[in-house]
Amino acid sequence: MKLVKFKTFVILSVSLLAIKLSAQEYASLSFNGQDNYVEIEDSPLNEIGSGDFTFEAWINGEESKQTSHPMIFSNRGPSPSGGGGVLFFFHNKWRDSKTKILSVQIDEVNYKFENNGTLNASLLDGQCHHVAVTRKDSILSFYADGQLFGESRIITSPASVSLERSLLIGKDLPTNNTFNGIISQVRIWNVAKTKDELNNAKDVSLSGNESGLVAYYEMQDFKGQVLTDKTGNHHGRLGDSILEDVTDPAWICSGCVKLNILDEGVDQSKVFNVYPNPSSDFLFINAECSEAFEVRLFDVAGRLVAKHIINSQEDRIDIKDLSEGVYLLDSNIADNKITRRVVKI
Repeated sequence: MKLVKFKTFVILSVSLLAIKLSAQEYASLSFNGQDNYVEIEDSPLNEIGSGDFTFEAWINGEESKQTSHPMIFSNRGPSPSGGGGVLFFFHNKWRDSKTKILSVQIDEVNYKFENNGTLNASLLDGQCHHVAVTRKDSILSFYADGQLFGESRIITSPASVSLERSLLIGKDLPTNNTFNGIISQVRIWNVAKTKDELNNAKDVSLSGNESGLVAYYEMQDFKGQVLTDKTGNHHGRLGDSILEDVTDPAWICSGCVKLNILDEGVDQSKVFNVYPNPSSDFLFINAECSEAFEVRLFDVAGRLVAKHIINSQEDRIDIKDLSEGVYLLDSNIADNKITRRVVKI
């Protein structure tokens, strides 16, 4: 009889409790404003050329801590041959502007709006903002938090954004103007997204297979030297090499946006993992990106049977004295509720 019950437990435990969360806030990359960057040697910009595009990202920085022209990304080479390509960045104060300005440079021409156009405010105010620039034919459109704040006509032709050089996130190679703060959710498209399309998707975790999506750096790798392109085509590397060094931006647990998860089968194992499962004595808990947090264990009747503070990336909870059966292990990490089905044998 016990053997039959054990087999039943194994069947129950092969899949984690699939909870569709309305939102999850995952990791981000934090840049130090000095020498941090990500390099993508196979630049996705080379798939765009002089065609339509959308550049977008979530950012959080303070203006007083920035260099002259802090970069979101750039594909320019070293001076004096660094011309051409594109810069997606914040231009220094210009004319009577009281703040740095969301800008794009194409083929050595800057396009921008004093005081960020109709926004008339800083986007480097220590708060998170979604920023985007689109090109449709010869018209550039500038957005902040889903709102259009300016449009400009491109004055050069063919104004290609492609250049046979690496794409750098957070840095411009000729000037070394490096962003200070958080950059996350970098998306590059070969189509011009509309205002409604930007608003509908800026808070959504994309699959990576969307039409027109050339590169998508969701920045949910949590650790290591690889920055994953969710399209699978243009992965990046943190800093100078595959080894950790001072040029690496830092993985952090907080992000700019709580992403709406559309997939019922979201794999949350990177965020919170439990093993072995089933177990007879201890459940080891691994959270790749979190400070101390509490886990609580409930039986199938909803009664709290155990709780424990997890103080490190790998900790454990003692279940030796619990009865055999199915339990729910519940936690809140960075305001995200995550639940696992676990089995005591």
